Amino acid sequence: MDYPVYQISISDDPNDESGMGYMSIVDKPAIEMDFLVFSKDLKYEIDDEKRVITGAAIIADKPIYRELDGEKCYTVFSAQVIDKIVKKWGVKQNYSLVNTHHSAPVEGMHLFESYLINKERGMNPPNEFKGVADGSWFVSYYITSDDLWKKIKAGEFMGFSIEINAKVEKEEQLQELDEMLKEFIATCTNSIY
Repeated sequence: MDYPVYQISISDDPNDESGMGYMSIVDKPAIEMDFLVFSKDLKYEIDDEKRVITGAAIIADKPIYRELDGEKCYTVFSAQVIDKIVKKWGVKQNYSLVNTHHSAPVEGMHLFESYLINKERGMNPPNEFKGVADGSWFVSYYITSDDLWKKIKAGEFMGFSIEINAKVEKEEQLQELDEMLKEFIATCTNSIY
C-alpha cells in the first residue's frame, strides 16, 4: 500500500462519546460491498416481497481508503475493535438511528438481525460474502417505508456505512509501542536472577 494505514479504536468506557451513532445507507459504501435486497423482483427471493436488506456494516481488517486532514490513507477496523463497537452500540440501544448518505434521518427502517462473523461458532456470512474475515459485522433491516423501499429497489442505496466517533492511530506508531513493550519485557526478564 502506498499510503499510511491507521487503526480505528474506541474507548471501553460506556459513558464516553466514542462509538457508533448512525447506520447510514449509501449509494457507494466505503467497504466496497453492496447489500443484498430480498424481494420478489430480485434473484435473492422467490416468494413474496420480504422488504429486507442484508449486508456488511464493517469488514474486519479491510483497508478503507480515506483522506484524514488532507492526508491520503487507509483505515482498518480489527475484529476486536468491531466487537467493542457492536457491543457498545447495543448497550446504548442505537438500533433505530438510521439515515441516508450520512445526513437525512429516515423512518421505516428496522434492525432485526445483527451478528459478527465467527466461523468456529457457526456464524457465517451469506454465500455472496464468503470471503469476509471473522469479526466482520453483518446486519439486516426490515423496510416498512414504501418510499424508501422503492428507492432501495431502484438502486439509489447500495450498502451500509457507519458513523463513528473513534480514535485513529498510525500502524507504525502501534508497531513502535509493541516493539518498546517487547524490549521492556525482555529487559525485565533478563534482570531477574
